[in-house]
Amino acid sequence: MNIKQVQNLLLRKAKKSGTIYAWCRDNGVSRQRASEFLSGKRLPTNDILEALGLEWRIVRKKPSDEDRYLSEGWVHFNPQKSP
Repeated sequence: MNIKQVQNLLLRKAKKSGTIYAWCRDNGVSRQRASEFLSGKRLPTNDILEALGLEWRIVRKKPSDEDRYLSEGWVHFNPQKSP
């Protein structure tokens, strides 16, 4: 998942709760952090991801001959494994 997909997931979950504030209250998430994430001012925090059932996965691109000096990382969101 990318950032936009996670934002959309949060909005869908919030709609089921009634409002983003109700979703935050029900899930123990800071309303300020959720609002900043939805407005694109910050990346999702661990409490937001946990409440959505997601976790950070950072994947590094394996350099090829053409871009061997490139050291760029991507962030992927994957559903958490059930305990």
